[in-house]
Amino acid sequence: MSVYLARNVSRTRRKLETEELERQLLEVENTRKTEELEAARELQMSMLPQESPQVPHLDVAFEMHPATEVGGDYYDYNLTEDDQLTIAIGDATGHGTNAGLIVSAVKSLFKTSSPEAGNLDTLERISQGIRSMNLNRLYMAMTLATFKDNKLMLAAAGMPPVLLYHANENRVEEILLEGMPLGSGGVLGSERQETSFELQPGDTVLLMSDGLPEMLNHRNEMLDYPKTKELFTEVAEKSPQVIIKHLFEKSNKWAGERPQEDDVTLVVIKVKQPPDVEASES
Repeated sequence: MSVYLARNVSRTRRKLETEELERQLLEVENTRKTEELEAARELQMSMLPQESPQVPHLDVAFEMHPATEVGGDYYDYNLTEDDQLTIAIGDATGHGTNAGLIVSAVKSLFKTSSPEAGNLDTLERISQGIRSMNLNRLYMAMTLATFKDNKLMLAAAGMPPVLLYHANENRVEEILLEGMPLGSGGVLGSERQETSFELQPGDTVLLMSDGLPEMLNHRNEMLDYPKTKELFTEVAEKSPQVIIKHLFEKSNKWAGERPQEDDVTLVVIKVKQPPDVEASES
């Protein structure tokens, strides 16, 4: 074997060994990232309620479909002894461990909020808590919905509109409340809005993250908010569980084979019929 040939063989061998080492290092890194992703997803799901709140005059259902990459969707509730129910639904900016960090902080702040505090005050308290963490450009959009007797009180910070089905009128109302996401600064309570409604038996409220209306199909088309409202209207008189099932089935069919790119979270609350009405209908 000539000297030149020996050198070429040696260089080829070193190149192959280097490539094999790089491949092994890449496999190790991919395995590490996969394990971290799974751990973050498990942490995300563990912070969500495992059971719906039991309120005499309300039927409540939650469901979240996480994306392949861990997102920042969050939902939770506080229930007082006198059956005042406050539901939170939020969406943190970004994905992965940073989003999980925001969700963890927000859960702690929400669960320790005073039942006597108004929704705007609670949103501001959470916002100040996020700002104190000094996280660069990490925010949380959030809607708070408080149900007290037959009254619904809403406040929001950068979330999609709430859909309210008025059973007596067979009509769905879209309620968009403006407001900066939590942690984004600004004057106390600035630009955030709140509103209230008197609810009737059969009325139904849909809270959602933007993962559903902003879902994309293989043609890169967005499902969008008018279509989401249409899908909700189709089954608004049904139970919360049926409504959620319908929205996921129809949106997934529309998206087709395109992978889900963001968490999708739905919370549906229906005002129950009085016991005497339910008995007569059955």
